[in-house]
Amino acid sequence: MHGLPLTPKPGRSAKVRPTGRPLAWHLGLLCAALLLPVLALEGFLLGSIASGERARHEASAREAARRIAVALDRGVATLGAVAEVLATSDHLLADDLDAFRRRVQQLPRPSAAQVIVRDEAGHILIETGEARAGERDLSAEAAARRTERTQFTGALHGASPGSWEFAVITPVPERGGMSDRLLSLRVSVGELGALLAREGVPPGMVATLTDRHGTVLARTRDAERLVGMRTGRLLTPDDPQGWRRGTDSDGAPVVLAYARSELAGWTAWVLIPEAAFAAPLRRSLLAMAALGLLFAALAALLAVSFARWITRPISVLAQAAARGEAAAAPTPIREVNALAEAYEAARVEAQRLRDAQEELRHVARLNEMGALAAALAHEINQPLTAASTFAEAALRLLPESPAREAMQEAADQAVHAGAIVRRLRDFLAASGGERSPAELNEVVREAVSLALADARDRGIALRFDLAPDLPEVVVDRVQIAQVVVNLVRNAVEAIVDAPRRDLVVSTHRVGVGLLEVRISDTGSGIEPEIAARLFAPFVTTKPGGMGVGLAISRGIVEEHGGRLLCAPNPGGGSVFRFTLPVVTAVTAAEEASHAG
Repeated sequence: MHGLPLTPKPGRSAKVRPTGRPLAWHLGLLCAALLLPVLALEGFLLGSIASGERARHEASAREAARRIAVALDRGVATLGAVAEVLATSDHLLADDLDAFRRRVQQLPRPSAAQVIVRDEAGHILIETGEARAGERDLSAEAAARRTERTQFTGALHGASPGSWEFAVITPVPERGGMSDRLLSLRVSVGELGALLAREGVPPGMVATLTDRHGTVLARTRDAERLVGMRTGRLLTPDDPQGWRRGTDSDGAPVVLAYARSELAGWTAWVLIPEAAFAAPLRRSLLAMAALGLLFAALAALLAVSFARWITRPISVLAQAAARGEAAAAPTPIREVNALAEAYEAARVEAQRLRDAQEELRHVARLNEMGALAAALAHEINQPLTAASTFAEAALRLLPESPAREAMQEAADQAVHAGAIVRRLRDFLAASGGERSPAELNEVVREAVSLALADARDRGIALRFDLAPDLPEVVVDRVQIAQVVVNLVRNAVEAIVDAPRRDLVVSTHRVGVGLLEVRISDTGSGIEPEIAARLFAPFVTTKPGGMGVGLAISRGIVEEHGGRLLCAPNPGGGSVFRFTLPVVTAVTAAEEASHAG
């Protein structure tokens, strides 16, 4: 065996990683290269659509601003006509105030509109309705006297707090020695808000009216908060209509379309939030991204499908080689079949050489460890015996006292330690293969005690559930103890990091002539792919395990006429159980065998 090359066991030596990228990656790259022109064309089309959407929004906002400005001109023209009719009334010129007031009531005008007539000094000569004259626009009054034409004021404070008005001011013709009188028709800015509501704006947009000084007169949204606020946006006479970017009253970026009223000089604004204005482009980009991802996913799916179809036979062979399993059935590819046949021949010659080598190493290690452990047990037993003897001697000399009780406890613990050492020495003693009747519960207790000797500080909750009055079994005590120790230590390793660390060891009668031992834990359980090969040689879930403990245990149990099985624990974890025939069943089987 010296000159034969051995194939290393998978996972036991360093793996040689293949260089390069998988075929699926190259196919995916090819599909991506083919998709790039399509995605570029899609981006161009979506950009054009987004630009068209932006232009449509801009045109819609411009048209809304123009429409509001035209409606505003119609409204203020009507108010100006009403004011001029009242200013030229014969009743006013004749100072027939009662008749003038009746005339005011007869003319159509906005509800709650107030008519005020002032002299040159600003004294109120006539005031219809309740006395509520508020702030005046002196510059508009001066312009009306100078030009003898109707003027429109901006936003004015009303008489009551929080009320805003605007005024239509027109000069009263001279008569009867009266001159420079002005008639003021004061109207609530709520009429302008009603005008904006009637005209309406496209969804997502906000309409605002401002006077010459940039003070807000009306707004389709947040009017209560913003009417009367100075915005600071001023238009020159040469800029009657346009489009600009700015910020709204809250500082958010907006795009504004505007148109100025020719009569009043006020400005109609239509605001579009920048986010809403950019929404078409964002939607287009999102659509393009989604479509691109869809195409990329489709390309990746096709690449993976083609790669699997092409490389599946090779992958199956590679996986079988990685697991050390037999090659799969013949494939449609002739070269792969030839490679599989060569691999299978090499694999068979390597499960045989490797098994022999591992068995030799395992036996050597067991022999060395057994000899070392037996020597240590012998050496440790001597000081334990001496300690027990000295403790017994000290007990005879000490009177009844707490010290005598402590010495008694020390003597008992020394005897207990000696018993553990003797059980360890018996367990490590070479088995001669001789079987004899034994109490199963006694064998199980000693083996569990030995297995948990170094696990007392791990927080494990051990519980025995041993059936009483069990018949004896004919076994090799050392071998059965080895099985129990192996199963218990596996359970301890499974639950040492688990939230619950419950370990239950139980014995039962099962059927006629059979006893069963169960070791249940609350660990993480066994993965299904491992469970199918759990008792095969060299299969292990431990990082440093050899994978031979369960295989040896199963062999021992089957040599005794029983079975070793594993199943999931209903409460989480695993349950290992093995059966052994009782003495009567063994005797009957042997007699039947001899008779045959």
